[in-house]
Amino acid sequence: TYADVDELIHDTGFKPATSIEDGIGKFVEWYKDYYK
Repeated sequence: TYADVDELIHDTGFKPATSIEDGIGKFVEWYKDYYK
């Protein structure tokens, strides 16, 4: 699923710079490296 960040953007002006696809891929790589 995708998180709906519209309220976050509206309330704080924060907008994620990383897409969910890229973020998950980067997390998986970090996790595999961290726990080897």
